[in-house]
Amino acid sequence: MNDNTYVMQAIFSEIIRNGSATRSQLSRDYDLRPATLVAAVERLKRKGILWEPDRQGRHTGRKASELTLNPKAGSFIGLELTPSRIYGVQINAAGVEERRQSVAVQPESSSKKICSLLVSLFQHLRISSGAGMVGFADPGAIDMKTGQALQTVNLPAWEKVQVFEFFRENTGDRTPLIAPETLIRTYGEYLDCTPDFPDTLFHARFSEGIGGGFISRGELLVGNHCSSMELGHMVLSPGGRRCRCGNRGCLEAVAGAAALRQMMQELVVSGVSTRMDMSQFTLAEFVRMANDNDRAAQVLAQETCERIAPVLAMVTTLLNPQMIVLSGELAGLGSMLLDAVKRAIALRCLNNPAEAIQIKISALDEYCGARSAALLRRNLFLEKTLQLCPRFLAPLSAGLG
Repeated sequence: MNDNTYVMQAIFSEIIRNGSATRSQLSRDYDLRPATLVAAVERLKRKGILWEPDRQGRHTGRKASELTLNPKAGSFIGLELTPSRIYGVQINAAGVEERRQSVAVQPESSSKKICSLLVSLFQHLRISSGAGMVGFADPGAIDMKTGQALQTVNLPAWEKVQVFEFFRENTGDRTPLIAPETLIRTYGEYLDCTPDFPDTLFHARFSEGIGGGFISRGELLVGNHCSSMELGHMVLSPGGRRCRCGNRGCLEAVAGAAALRQMMQELVVSGVSTRMDMSQFTLAEFVRMANDNDRAAQVLAQETCERIAPVLAMVTTLLNPQMIVLSGELAGLGSMLLDAVKRAIALRCLNNPAEAIQIKISALDEYCGARSAALLRRNLFLEKTLQLCPRFLAPLSAGLG
C-alpha cells in the first residue's frame, strides 16, 4: 500500500466514523509522516472535499483545527420503503441532515403506485438542495448484483421490481446505492456507537418483518448475490405455522406482525381478556398494551420473547458479536425482551457469557434507514471521486455500490 492510499484511508475512515479529525490526531493514531499528511490534506481541500474552517493557510494557533468533509461537496437523498410508509432524508456531504419527510403507503398499493410515491418524495427533497444522488433501503431480499427485488414478503407488490434501473431512470443518478433495509440500518446502529465503536455488532430488527445485519470492524457482511441475515425466515420448527414466505415454522411465522395479530385473535377467542381493539391492531399498540399489563398482550409478548431469544443465541454462537442491538416496534418490550435474550445466551452459548456481550435497545428513530442510506451513498460518491477501492472506506462494504 503506497503512502497516498494509506493516508486517504486514514483520513476518511476517521472522519466518516467520527465526523471530524485533527491533523495531529491523524498523524499520531496512524503514524503518518507530517509532510505526507499535509500534502494530502491540502490537495483534498483544493478539490473541495475537505474543510478546515478554523485554519488559515499552513499555520494555526495552539488549538488544533478540525478537519471535516466539506458540506458543499455534494447533497444526497436516502429513501426507505416499508410496508406502511416511505421515509426520506436529505443530507449534505458532511452528513448533516437538512430535510426529512415521509408519505403513507396504502396496503393495496401497486408497484406502479409505490414507484410514483418514491419519485414524488425524491423530487420534493431535491427541490431546495439540487441533490441528484440517492441511496435506497429496500424492504426485502434484493439481488445485489442486478438490483432486482427478489422477494418482499410483507409488500408483495414490490417483488420482481428492477429497483436499480428504476432509480437510474427516475433520479438521474447513474450509480444509485441499493441494499436491504436491515443491512442499511445496521450501518446506522454502528455509527450511533461513536466514539466507542464495537469490533463486531449484530443488529436484529423486529417490525412488520424480521431481519438482521452484521458489521465487523466497520465492514458490513453481504451475501453472495443477495442479502444475508434473513433472520425472520430461519425455520425453527418444520411443520409449524405457515409463514407468508411459503415455508412453515419461520421465526416470522411466530413473531412477525401478521402472526402476532392472528395469535392475539386466537387468545381472545379462547377467553383471555384484552383491552385492545383487534380491528385496529398494530405492533406499536400491542407493545404499549403489553407494557401496560393487558392480559392477552402480556401473555403473547412473553411467549414471543421466548421464541426470539433462542434465535439470537444461535446468532451469538455463530458470530460471537461484541454488541447486539435490537430495533423495531417489538424492541419496545424493553427489559422483557432483553432478559429473555440474556437468559438464552447464558443457557445455550458455549464460551459466550451474556455479561461479555453488550445487548441494548436501539435509540434511533424511524428515519434511521433513510438517513443511513444517504450516508452510504455519500461514501460511495467519495470512493468514486477519489478513485478509492471500497474497502478503503471501512463503513461501506464491497457490493453495496
